[in-house]
Amino acid sequence: MLTDITVMTQEHDRHSSQERCPLKPRARTYSRITMEALALLGKQVRLARKQRRMSEIDLAARIGVARSTLQLIEKGHPSVEIGLAFEAATIAGVGLFVPEAPRRWPRNMSASTTSWRSCPARSAARAGR
Repeated sequence: MLTDITVMTQEHDRHSSQERCPLKPRARTYSRITMEALALLGKQVRLARKQRRMSEIDLAARIGVARSTLQLIEKGHPSVEIGLAFEAATIAGVGLFVPEAPRRWPRNMSASTTSWRSCPARSAARAGR
């Protein structure tokens, strides 16, 4: 079951083009899976940054953001622009959308033995013909 998490974001109030547009807090709901993915990406960025012995200030400067924004990225905050989070990950050395290595079959099994012919129920049905 998915649980939702509500985060306060800032959005412009669009009543009239002649009035000033004050920022108005608005609740936005994110799924648990989204929040977990953001937290995971943030942890990967932080770990990669530390492994490369980069300070928060150094990585933030390379991304072109304030240190506080990098801290939000590393905490997995959903209000950070996705481009900034991806840029932080790329510069820190986190692989994004890396294809998985091809699956290797055990030595005693080939891809052909995993076909329908090796299915016990199907083999039994064939033997009964």
